[in-house]
Amino acid sequence: MDICSVEKCTGCGTCFEICPQKCISFDFDEFGFRVPNVDESLCLECGLCIHTCPEAAELSIKNNGEPKVYATWCKDANVVKRSTSGGAFYAIASNILSRNGVVYGCTVDESTKVLHIRVDNLCDLSKLHGSKYVQSNLYGIYKSIRSDLLQGCIVLFSGTPCQVAGIYSYLGSIDKSNLYTIDLVCHGSASPGFFQQYVEETSKEYHDKIVNIEFRNKEKSKKYFVSKIHFSQRPPVYISALDDDYMSCFLRCGIYRECCYECRYATINRVGDFTLGDFFGVNPSSVSNTDYRNGISLLLVNNSKSSAIFEAILDDINYLERPLSEAINTNLNLVHPSRKPSFRDELLKKDGRTIHEKKVMFCSNSWKTKLAAIISRTMPYRLLVLANVKRKSDKSSQ
Repeated sequence: MDICSVEKCTGCGTCFEICPQKCISFDFDEFGFRVPNVDESLCLECGLCIHTCPEAAELSIKNNGEPKVYATWCKDANVVKRSTSGGAFYAIASNILSRNGVVYGCTVDESTKVLHIRVDNLCDLSKLHGSKYVQSNLYGIYKSIRSDLLQGCIVLFSGTPCQVAGIYSYLGSIDKSNLYTIDLVCHGSASPGFFQQYVEETSKEYHDKIVNIEFRNKEKSKKYFVSKIHFSQRPPVYISALDDDYMSCFLRCGIYRECCYECRYATINRVGDFTLGDFFGVNPSSVSNTDYRNGISLLLVNNSKSSAIFEAILDDINYLERPLSEAINTNLNLVHPSRKPSFRDELLKKDGRTIHEKKVMFCSNSWKTKLAAIISRTMPYRLLVLANVKRKSDKSSQ
């Protein structure tokens, strides 16, 4: 039984979580993505999985108006330092926790598995800091959120737009007045299998076990993307995104799920209460050079519900209202999906070649790209992403 087509499946896991017979498993496909498999000998054909799957139904989004757009950064410099950009997530999450709520977000555990966890105190909130450029595992999260809401708890969930859609679909008619959601400006959900291969090969290269990876660490450079790789014994290693095998493949859009290249959530009519990303494109004259270099968050306030939270955190953040066009300028994934490269399938398939070998073959950056990054004094990430976003004109010419 097909729940939805392989091309449309986001791997959100609602079908797995909703099945009363537990006859759906999530297994890795040839490209390292989790996909549902139905044991038809146990299936009752109740249809719950299909009914709950957000990709098997018409897209329904309640945020119909144009969002309020803000450039934001926390007043606490230590929060900004630990955050990928300006720390807007921390400000929102801290407010939820101060009201005895709980926060669900993504982390990297000690075995380098990327997964969502539940946090109910400020100390553990640090586990959710920073971007993770790997599709996370949501095992058990839907049921935990449902339980929290039924007990009257305030809940904040942060994830990709398709994960947010999965949450809403799974919860169905349950009262969601205490649920707040953040959808991220997403370039694509990267293969967990590909990432684990990278971890294994990099551990072998440095003769030590990797215990954590920070994809956007600011210690060595606030302006350029630098990964900080933590090992069990040796000192950490810092690698720029242009030199890192995994991030090079990510930035070339070569390791995303098939559905990402036709993402229906890449629209200004957002699925979450908030939308969060980097604000590279904020007008430099509107913020100080120091603040810009330290990191500015793009925050879209998509409805009255999120507006109330935004008002509650104003004492903790610096903020500037900006035009929507400024946000889209360097966050094209707000309105367009990423472009699928011709080498994507070959890059993801396990064929005996190392990720480094594949990176050299498919994803090495030309001297022109590196020179442009130096001359423009902007992030290589921004240059690469803008070059690999599928515009509407591309679609119409196909």
